[in-house]
Amino acid sequence: MKTKLVNVGFAPITTQNKTTYTVGTPVYFASAQAGGREYKATASGTVKTIDANSQTVYEAEVNGGYEIELTLIDIIDTIAEKWLGYEIRSNGTLEVAKDTEKPRFALILSDNDTSDVGKTEIFYNCVCTSRPDITGKTAEQGNWDEQFVTYKITARPRLKDNAVRLRISGTTELEAIPEPAAVTPRVWKYRPFCYL
Repeated sequence: MKTKLVNVGFAPITTQNKTTYTVGTPVYFASAQAGGREYKATASGTVKTIDANSQTVYEAEVNGGYEIELTLIDIIDTIAEKWLGYEIRSNGTLEVAKDTEKPRFALILSDNDTSDVGKTEIFYNCVCTSRPDITGKTAEQGNWDEQFVTYKITARPRLKDNAVRLRISGTTELEAIPEPAAVTPRVWKYRPFCYL
């Protein structure tokens, strides 16, 4: 499938518990500052099966979320503070503490795909699982190589309702994180045995 990454954004999670999930206003990265290069979201989870009478009678996936690798062209103060939990001092210095609790956020990735309108993926409950590598390289004979930053992000089910990801049509920048439509939980019914 052909895709073209056109927008990367996020919204900081302000409240998250078993009954409430709230996020701030979405923030998008300028292409020349921290524009997106590529991403890969690998599904995490297991399949639970129950066998009876020598055949599988029940099968369900335990959705553990996604492991995401996202490459941006650079790290900026917004990412350092809102994704990595670094502290930006008033004099412009950046402080990396020994033990830092990582902030949580909703991740927004928009693609122009083979459709006319494109698509936007929202991952509801994300956290950066590791600090990105810091790299540098000398210019040789006036030539220089691009150095990009890759973030490892874990997207997990949110506490409120286990929602993990939402896909919507279009690539327009969001003014708010949309909620998924209400889903009626599946009720498993068992046939009663009939003894003759």
